[in-house]
Amino acid sequence: MIVTATEFKNNLGRYLESVNEEDVLITHYGQAIARLTTPADPRRELLDELVGCLDSSMTIEDAKAERAATL
Repeated sequence: MIVTATEFKNNLGRYLESVNEEDVLITHYGQAIARLTTPADPRRELLDELVGCLDSSMTIEDAKAERAATL
């Protein structure tokens, strides 16, 4: 959800409750200035699951090349 800084300031409680549903991107004069997110971010859990999923013989460069080939 994207809101202006003024809207965020005027309805802080509403956005604090909604942050569990989705991130709140705060803008000021059309520029993103902040993002409010829950500390229990499920994306962090996904990242933790991916750690160690590469074959131990694969280098970072190999992984990057393989990823680039699929894009």
